[in-house]
Amino acid sequence: MKRSAWLWLLSLSAAILAPACSGSGGDGEATSSSSSSSTGGAAPPDAMCDVLTLLQQQCWSCHGTTRHDGTPNSLVTLAHLQAPSIVDAASTNAERSVLRMEAETNFMPPGKVRRATSEQIALFKAWIAAGYPPASCGDAAKDPYAAATKCSGEQLGLHQQEGEDMNAGRPCNACHEQVNTEQGGDSPLFTLAGTIFPTAHEPDDCRAPAAKGAQVEITDFKGKVVVVTANEAGNFFYKEADLEFPYTAKVLFEGRERAMAHPQKNGACNECHSESGVQDAPGRILLP
Repeated sequence: MKRSAWLWLLSLSAAILAPACSGSGGDGEATSSSSSSSTGGAAPPDAMCDVLTLLQQQCWSCHGTTRHDGTPNSLVTLAHLQAPSIVDAASTNAERSVLRMEAETNFMPPGKVRRATSEQIALFKAWIAAGYPPASCGDAAKDPYAAATKCSGEQLGLHQQEGEDMNAGRPCNACHEQVNTEQGGDSPLFTLAGTIFPTAHEPDDCRAPAAKGAQVEITDFKGKVVVVTANEAGNFFYKEADLEFPYTAKVLFEGRERAMAHPQKNGACNECHSESGVQDAPGRILLP
């Protein structure tokens, strides 16, 4: 699942959703009031919080406290955003981010459709023009992918009662194939399966009821769209062999969404979206 890095990122609710100041604390919260020279742009006093929301939900799965997918810089703190771009030292990382969001080709975040709205980009520009004014943004200033490991639900053992909500976080097919080979069983094999978690670094076998009802919208190579729903453990799966890979996917929940950045050829989502994440995945498939 190379280059998986689900930008499990972007919320497209009607308003700019809530989810980086020199000298951020260990939890990523903005703490400094330093700013560059103002160009006189008008921006709401809490514009930085909306900017952080946009970055948290579109960018931080790659450009986070820990960088993934070969990204050259983090975009979590105000110091990061005000730093000179390594591509163009005459521009800040914030200015470069806006440029990439507005680009007609090679835009950010990557994917088939630009996901930053014109309103979000306009507010981002106004905040830059106003001189990067700081604000106290609480959780919006915290990188969710930098959170500590925890089980947000019920921690269960490995040997659980068989069913669709068993062994949350583990790769389903790997276990089912082993059981079928060793015991001659008929455990189902899935075209696509995984687990959605409320936080980014949940351990295996953590039952996450908070993700119940979240939907995963899968679009295959030919444009076929299927939607599957997470159960009480956060598990989702699709059994039919009618999808043509590579596919893209996004998680939908209560009017918000997080979209995967790169098309994938592996439907075993939890192989990469493990507790710590492998193959450039930033951790678990994160509930938006």
